[in-house]
Amino acid sequence: MPEPGGRPVLHREGALVDQQRTWSTAGYRPDTQFSVWQQIIADAFVPAEVARPDAGEGFAADCGACPVGDLHLLGLSSQRQTVERSPAHVAARRADQYFLNMPVAGRGRAEQGGRSVTGGPGDLVLVDGDLPFRLDFAGPFEQLCLVIPRPLLDPLLADPAAGTGVAIRGDTGPGALVGALLRSLAEHVDTLDARQVRGVTDHLLGLVAMAVVEASEPAVRGRAALLQRALDEAERSLGDPDLDATELARRLHISPSYLTKIFATTGTPFARWLWGRRLDRAWAELSPERGDDRTITEVAHACGFVDSAHFARAFRTRFGTTPSQWRTMGQ
Repeated sequence: MPEPGGRPVLHREGALVDQQRTWSTAGYRPDTQFSVWQQIIADAFVPAEVARPDAGEGFAADCGACPVGDLHLLGLSSQRQTVERSPAHVAARRADQYFLNMPVAGRGRAEQGGRSVTGGPGDLVLVDGDLPFRLDFAGPFEQLCLVIPRPLLDPLLADPAAGTGVAIRGDTGPGALVGALLRSLAEHVDTLDARQVRGVTDHLLGLVAMAVVEASEPAVRGRAALLQRALDEAERSLGDPDLDATELARRLHISPSYLTKIFATTGTPFARWLWGRRLDRAWAELSPERGDDRTITEVAHACGFVDSAHFARAFRTRFGTTPSQWRTMGQ
């Protein structure tokens, strides 16, 4: 694997600073720089075929990665190229993550699932690392990429596949908010403590889900659209101890039996989905990195659990450790 470089990836407003890991083709012989870049892409992202349309010596490119809680923010500055992840690449190594790409300079095209979208600075596109895709950059470019683990985003989307390879406008609506937050994170993430980072990532995931849903609405119809409304309402109300299938159905103006039917398409009954989301929220709130000063009982209540003993048993069943053990881990 190439050795880390020593300079920031992006050199204009929104640049990543003080990254935990940087790579660069600088310092390598010109005739080896492109092969070094190919290896950087495999190491920093996923294995893929990286090609350049114009053969020649020399290939100036940089990449930097910075952890943001459970997410990773990467910055790239590179040259004209294509990046193609084939079915063979996917079969060889699954990613279990999404890439939210936003050009900072230059333009790029993304193709996935039969859809093709071209975007310029500020626009966004979500790419599924576990499906074949192609990225095409017709000239020099700079880009931010947010790497999102699949288990963090999928529960927020009724139809995740409908949200990949679609254009998310960066000049209006939730897409503009996501873009502004990514640029701000790239510049200031090194000034945030662990608790602040956790709060930012929770907020960011909700905005990303909102932007993806808005961009994919034309493709999400009927039961899928209703399921998305149910997921959104339930996610907003995780802390409401009265939330159950009957109450959610009432808010959506449908029958409980119909709510059960639309959740059946996910393979997870609503009660189990709600149980899992509340526990996942509690896991995040009690993270040793978060430094939350609330008691475990207060966190349990904030996540919709009324009985602290029941919460502790459910937590241990799901995660294999008690809330107090998890909270003090590493201390």
